[in-house]
Amino acid sequence: MKCVTSYLPLARASGMILSQTLAYLMYVCLCSPEATSKRLLSELEELLGDEELDVRIAAFESLVQLLETFDANTRRDQILPLIKRYIRSTPDDMIKAIAQLFGPMVVYLWTDLDEEDDVPSFCEFYASLAERPETESRRLCAFNFPVHNNR
Repeated sequence: MKCVTSYLPLARASGMILSQTLAYLMYVCLCSPEATSKRLLSELEELLGDEELDVRIAAFESLVQLLETFDANTRRDQILPLIKRYIRSTPDDMIKAIAQLFGPMVVYLWTDLDEEDDVPSFCEFYASLAERPETESRRLCAFNFPVHNNR
C-alpha cells in the first residue's frame, strides 16, 4: 500500500501512535476519489452481471446517474469501455432500461466519445434500438433522442 508506506517516516517523527496513524492513512487512501471510483465501478460491474434483472437494471441506472460525478479520465478509461462492452452484447431483458437511459448516458459521455470509434458504435446501437419491433423501445428512443448540448 504505497500511500500508507510513504507516510511512515512522518508518523514516526511526529511521535504519533503508529497504529492510529496507519488506520487514519488507510482510511484516507480508501476514501480518495480514485480508490472510491475504482471500488464503486468494480461493484457496479459485478451487479451488471447479476442473474436478477432488477439488480442489473438498478446497477445500470446507478451507473448512468453517477456519470457526471466521475472525472473525465475515469469515464474515458473505465466507464466507457464497460458501457461499450455492455451495449455490444445487450441482453434482451435489458433493452428497455438502456433505451430509457440512452439520452442521459450519451449527454454525460459526449465529451469522452471518440468520433471514429465510439460515436459509430453508439449510433449503431441507437439505430438497433429504434428498429426493434416493440413499440415501447421505439417510443423510448424517440423520447431519449440524444441531443448534444454545449455544457
